[in-house]
Amino acid sequence: MSDTLDTTWIEDLESENKFFMQKIDKLEILSIYIAGDSSIQTVSKDIIDLATPSVLTTEELVCAVQKRKIRLGTHYTLKEIMLYNISDTQNSLIELQPRTLFKDIHLNDSISYFKDLNSLVIVFSDRPTRSDGLTRRVTLTKSKHNTRRRATRNEKSPKTI
Repeated sequence: MSDTLDTTWIEDLESENKFFMQKIDKLEILSIYIAGDSSIQTVSKDIIDLATPSVLTTEELVCAVQKRKIRLGTHYTLKEIMLYNISDTQNSLIELQPRTLFKDIHLNDSISYFKDLNSLVIVFSDRPTRSDGLTRRVTLTKSKHNTRRRATRNEKSPKTI
């Protein structure tokens, strides 16, 4: 029996650079579609290439949302955007944080072995429709009352005899 421990497999993994931090160049987008009764209708998955590594720009995000908000003839509204970013910051490996549509999303560098797990989750829900199928119309009417300025002018005008 040998007194040494076989560690060649660890050296092989280190040589492949699977546990070093890398910038993210592709991001998976999960679109979750929720029906009116709060049940999940469908879930779709796409992968987008980022123009700038580790940055999802506002334009890319808005295009991704606009592209996915109509599915199978149904219009959906955006409910929430969340980012699932695996990194090694502040001793926390996994971050799932809500994001806004109007800011660039900066992704933390990720361990290259887990780089493909980083994803953006977009939640959509059915648009509420009016039951009567009509559009509301607002009509503005012109006021018949004199303004205050006219009323004071009429009182101060000199009377003729």
